[in-house]
Amino acid sequence: MNTNEDVLLREVEEEFQQDKQLAFLKTYGPWLGAAAAAAVIGVGVNQFMTGQRNAAAATSAEAYREAVLESEEATGATGADAMQQFGAQVDGGYKALAAFRAAGLFAAAGDTDDALASFRTVYANNGVPPRMQDLARLRAAALLLDTDAAEARELADAVTTPTLMPYAIEVIALVALAAEDFEGAHTLLSDLSN
Repeated sequence: MNTNEDVLLREVEEEFQQDKQLAFLKTYGPWLGAAAAAAVIGVGVNQFMTGQRNAAAATSAEAYREAVLESEEATGATGADAMQQFGAQVDGGYKALAAFRAAGLFAAAGDTDDALASFRTVYANNGVPPRMQDLARLRAAALLLDTDAAEARELADAVTTPTLMPYAIEVIALVALAAEDFEGAHTLLSDLSN
């Protein structure tokens, strides 16, 4: 008889649990379904946005490549002008890369003023990573060594990127040499070699 009662109690307990689960699903089921649908939609939107960003990045990279090829085909300042035109059409990293390339082309053509102006656009732009700003400062300082040693020193002093600090110290030492501070230049270069 115990076994019949146990079976009956077990069946009643199972029905009670089923009723309890059914009540839970009736109460919270729509919310759970909405949460699941929102999660699926969220994943889909994220994948779509990632695809859009990747497509835009690929388009920008291709446009930069074409601008570089165009600047290589041009001569002197014309190539730099092509890079500046490209830089005016884009934002972010490609704008800074275009300014760097234009500055190099201007410098190669002997147009130091325009080269310095291009480097200034990079290191004055807070949207550019600090390493890139510091590299632009160093390149500008190198151009200024013969004409404005004081500004070259200021630019080198503003460098904060650890991997670029040796180059900044070298520029500072060259400024010291130009000022005939041979002892200061020797100290800086000795410290640098150590």
